[in-house]
Amino acid sequence: PSSQAFDLPLAHPPRPPTSPTTKRGSESISAGIVVAIVVPTVIIFLVLFAIAIYVCRRRKSDRAFSRQVSSIDITATNAL
Repeated sequence: PSSQAFDLPLAHPPRPPTSPTTKRGSESISAGIVVAIVVPTVIIFLVLFAIAIYVCRRRKSDRAFSRQVSSIDITATNAL
């Protein structure tokens, strides 16, 4: 009877761990792609926004200047 004490059923060998580098590698690739898309998009948006602000301010100053010029009466004889 004691000879059967060590006849234990063998457990299946443990599975080798799956390499997380593949998963992390693919995640870093997708994160890199997202960064490569988002960063230029944000930069382009900011540049366009800055151009729009510049154009709006330029138009306002041009309108103010044209109002000043139109209010000056250059036909009066006292202007010379």
